[in-house]
Amino acid sequence: MPDNKGKDCIGESLQSRQCSIGNCQTFKSAFSVKSPDSYSNINGIAKLTFSSTIYQYGNDFSISTGTYTCSKSGVYHFSVTLVKKSSSSGVDRVNCYLFKNGQPVIYIKVDPTDDDTDKGNAAISQSIVINLDVGDTVFLTYCTNPSTSMDYWSSFTGFLLYDKN
Repeated sequence: MPDNKGKDCIGESLQSRQCSIGNCQTFKSAFSVKSPDSYSNINGIAKLTFSSTIYQYGNDFSISTGTYTCSKSGVYHFSVTLVKKSSSSGVDRVNCYLFKNGQPVIYIKVDPTDDDTDKGNAAISQSIVINLDVGDTVFLTYCTNPSTSMDYWSSFTGFLLYDKN
């Protein structure tokens, strides 16, 4: 019905047409690794490496260097889970720093009793959402010795939430 003394429309009340502009291009980048292994020494920085890849899409994470290198500018989510080994010798704590471009952005520490009496397992997870540009790097460093302190369930995960386009 016409409003405000308008005239009736001529033709169909609904018009549609198909368009073919192609599929939307999506960019995906994600990784998840576990089982801290050792350290790579790249440009004098000891980066935590892992022995097991859970998931890798986009090949932006290098398991041999422990480094995520951004290939698409955007907003990313990174998560670190540290699991302290149980030990009769008393592994006191486990800690690590997450670095972006050589600068710390988060510090992760699990120390259940804050003294030397904790001999059982303990775990902590921490995550961060950060902007990355092409070429930016993210890695774990200054970590407690992975072979003596970290359980194999310790993990590092990252993925693109959305790109900047």
